[in-house]
Amino acid sequence: MNKFRRLAGVLGAIAILALAATPVFATDIKPSQVPTDGTGFEGSTDECSTYNTEGMTQWHFILNDHGADVPTGGWGTVTLTATFTDQNGDTQTRTATDSSPTDHYIYSFFVETPEGWTLVDASTDKGGVDAELLLSHVCFGPPPPVVSEAPAAILLPIVAVVGFGLFLLRGRRAAAMPA
Repeated sequence: MNKFRRLAGVLGAIAILALAATPVFATDIKPSQVPTDGTGFEGSTDECSTYNTEGMTQWHFILNDHGADVPTGGWGTVTLTATFTDQNGDTQTRTATDSSPTDHYIYSFFVETPEGWTLVDASTDKGGVDAELLLSHVCFGPPPPVVSEAPAAILLPIVAVVGFGLFLLRGRRAAAMPA
């Protein structure tokens, strides 16, 4: 009889926890949006007008959910994890958080990477049954400045003058030494 009471107590506790828990699910990016290097997701002039980090790319993700399963006030702090491959094919991970959704439970995440990375996956740690994670747009910073190298034609005369000057200085010191 005690075994049945214990079992009933454990099952009752599990049921209470299940009822008290708010349904929260991880949300993956829409599969049709990955992989991408950002081409095709370029932001408008207004969206990217203030982004000017040389040699970098800014990725803007949105998580939205208009479903009835959204808790009052949203899900609190939501974390986005984005996975990229760099120019060497190595996997790189970046995270971003947002804790202040808009009126319609839309969370925004901004992730910055070096130019040339490819987004291969993204997900959030929260979301409802109807939640949707999308890559909204990408802003590309200006290319890094090109540092031109001095042409060899200019360097050669400089090296020759410095070398000849050192040769003369050495000869002068040798002549000034007493025998």
